[in-house]
Amino acid sequence: MDHALDVNGNVYDYRVPDCPLASRETILLTRSYLTKDAMHLLERHNVICLKKNRKFLPMDEEGIVGKMKEVIYEASNFNYFASDVEENFLAYASWTKECGVIDRINYTSNVRCKSTVEDVSALYGEALVYMLQWERQKFCPNVETVVYNGLLRLQKFEYYDESRLIAACRRLGCEPLSDEDLNSLRTLFRSSSNSHSIKGIELVPMLNSGFIKLKKKRSFGNRTIYFAVRAILSVFDDDNMIIFTDQLKTIYESSDKSPSNWVYLANGVLAFNEYHDKWNQIGTESISYDAWVEQNVLLQGLFRLSQLMAKVPLTNLDYTECCSNPIEIGCFELPTFYKFNNSMMCMQSQTKVVGVGGICDWIGKGLLSEDGREVDFLEIKFLHGLRNENRLQVLVYCALLSLANHRPTIGMLYNARTGEKEICSLDFAKSEKLLSDITLFKLKGVVSLDPHDVVQDTTARTIGRICEAPFGSVPPESLPTLVNELMSKIMKDCPQVSIQACCEIHNLAWAFAEGEIAQNNGMNPLIPFMPRLLGTLLQLTNVDEKNLRDAAFEAISALIQTGASNSKTPFNNLLPIILARLCTSFSVHVFTNEDKERKNDVQGLLCALIKVLVCKLEVQYLLPHADGVMKNLLLVLETKNATCHGEVFSAISVVCDKLESHFDRYMPALAPFLIIGLKNFQAFHVCTTAVELVSDIARSIEGNIQPYCYDIMATLVECLQNQSVDCNLKPLVLTCIGDIAMALGKAFEPFLQISMMMLIQASQTPLPDDDDEVIELVNHLRLSVLEAYTSIIKAFNDSGCIDMLAGYVSPIMQFLQALSEEKDKDFYIVSKAAGLLCEIARAMGRNVKGHLSHPFVHALLSDDYANRDDLIREICHRAMGDIQAAIQ
Repeated sequence: MDHALDVNGNVYDYRVPDCPLASRETILLTRSYLTKDAMHLLERHNVICLKKNRKFLPMDEEGIVGKMKEVIYEASNFNYFASDVEENFLAYASWTKECGVIDRINYTSNVRCKSTVEDVSALYGEALVYMLQWERQKFCPNVETVVYNGLLRLQKFEYYDESRLIAACRRLGCEPLSDEDLNSLRTLFRSSSNSHSIKGIELVPMLNSGFIKLKKKRSFGNRTIYFAVRAILSVFDDDNMIIFTDQLKTIYESSDKSPSNWVYLANGVLAFNEYHDKWNQIGTESISYDAWVEQNVLLQGLFRLSQLMAKVPLTNLDYTECCSNPIEIGCFELPTFYKFNNSMMCMQSQTKVVGVGGICDWIGKGLLSEDGREVDFLEIKFLHGLRNENRLQVLVYCALLSLANHRPTIGMLYNARTGEKEICSLDFAKSEKLLSDITLFKLKGVVSLDPHDVVQDTTARTIGRICEAPFGSVPPESLPTLVNELMSKIMKDCPQVSIQACCEIHNLAWAFAEGEIAQNNGMNPLIPFMPRLLGTLLQLTNVDEKNLRDAAFEAISALIQTGASNSKTPFNNLLPIILARLCTSFSVHVFTNEDKERKNDVQGLLCALIKVLVCKLEVQYLLPHADGVMKNLLLVLETKNATCHGEVFSAISVVCDKLESHFDRYMPALAPFLIIGLKNFQAFHVCTTAVELVSDIARSIEGNIQPYCYDIMATLVECLQNQSVDCNLKPLVLTCIGDIAMALGKAFEPFLQISMMMLIQASQTPLPDDDDEVIELVNHLRLSVLEAYTSIIKAFNDSGCIDMLAGYVSPIMQFLQALSEEKDKDFYIVSKAAGLLCEIARAMGRNVKGHLSHPFVHALLSDDYANRDDLIREICHRAMGDIQAAIQ
């Protein structure tokens, strides 16, 4: 097959020879050689530089190397390890081979389709599990999710915050989240480094890992079924799959399903999980499966599984009941998840592994091993023979369930094709370390600690459990000993021990911040130890180990944020030190791509720390250092380091808030960089923080922003008109325009016409009926339009030139009327609309009596009145009062 690669206008031809049907090992080896040849071809043409050459990899003009991406490993990810590595990990548990190959069920696994030959062994295995589920509980969780609209589609590169995700779940018809799940979700978003939002491609595996239980329900007869909701990435050919939903549902609801029907359902479920190509290649019509599915093969496999589980009680319980106590009740396809604490999170380059998850085929009671031990879960395979990668998957499940239940776990690995049966038993004490070690090896290829370091690490973890306890659990007389012990661990040669100690200082700081003493009188018991803690942690901020460096910065940040009012002195002394570190970073020589990445990372962390420090300091302590702060932050903006420009703009925003009108002196130097940031449409985080900074500047220096507004407004309008800009950015831009209007008052007149035109266009964006993502985006846009209208009207009213807006009243009222006529109103939008009506009534009075007397105004403010919260009710009541006063 001929391929052509276009790189910056240069086309490189490469021919990939056909890969003939062969064993799996031969195919993988062939692919490896082909990949290596392709890499060397690209290297010869200077398209890429292989790592051994120690040259810079190509970057874009802003130097973007990517943001930190949080990922979750699944139990099935731990494969393709070297054999000796596999054996080392398997040695964490005890294994019993209860049965070898009895009688292998033979069938044709490579099926000739219309245009390709496809391996269908995975479909046989999936179908077999479905058949067992149906036999035992008349319910297949994965199929229910697909045929009864349980797929939560997220856009790959869009960012989601907590409220946006919950709104999407509500529109899908999900059941309300429990308090525990809400707390877990809130923690997830708060820990995000991108303004409490997460990109869709990163959020999908997190939602599917089981750390929260998203579910829906359906009722038929006397039974109510609860089934899991699965998050998937929305792709361009999703619509092509939706047309098959009814066909899949008809077969699933049939009382007489053949084995070929189950294979068809299995392929359909996998297709909705984004394997669209295989669905089209194997066949989209169920009748075509009868020609190649070997029915007896699946019936033999089902018979073996039925015999295996003959003594396990039958159940027809649903997903919700199983989630409440899966071990006691028994449940198929239940996700399990373990989230690492900060010290265990493995990071490399721009990737951070935050936890491990997986979905066991069956969890419950009643399944016994040959020696009479009760098995906690069953993992089913339908393979030619069991391999170590299957055993590693079971081992990880053992660790996950052991940590979830705080006890040892026994798992069974059963191959229904051969009759092979193996038992894995894992101690609770080894489970956490296993997940940490296998994740570290998967990410970095790094082996675990030596025995001495394991003891040190265990000691630090034990102290950490104390630090995570509520404040009152730590006796005051024990605090010096506890802090001294952590200080000694920080400077250990073993990075993992030091990381653990840094994380526990972080936990200790927050524990004291939430204690009664700090809450009542602002006295932080850690104050006597602050100088030593900060001094020691600062020594780690220049180390080469990224995980340790990040942990040290996080600990310093926690100490600053939780420090009470009596701790100003150590923080005052800290700011010059941080500024000196940032100043020194500019002279660091860069020879390799790794050097550049490390330098950028350190500068970003220092800028984030400056932001936290400035937030803590009172303005009289900040003023002597303000010039130094701004000088160094502007120097960072001079570098092509877009990865931390967002942190710089955020830090400058805090400085601006503190200095208020005094910030005006820095505008001549800042303005050019601000415009560059505003024009960096492709770097969402940078552009967002730049827009937010403009709003902060407008509020702080007010009318003094006018000399810079022509360039700023031109860039904001360009952003609104650019079709390629992230849609989530445009609502922020509209709000920013309103802030500029409030700052300028009558001086906003040169920008009034173009601004109102942009707002009118945005207000006319239609609301779709069935696209949840677009609905949420349009509602966000509407909120910003309402806020901007309100700000502009107030600004011109305060300046005594409200008559300039007379020509815009009609389109504004048309927008409000359109909102009032919608059936399902967003009450937050209603509250903003009420605020806008209130401002119109106050500013224009009897001049707009005809508009305010329209029936839709009263309907908008009174519809579903009882369902609104107190704040919305108060806003609507105030608006109605102002309107009545205006029209009388």
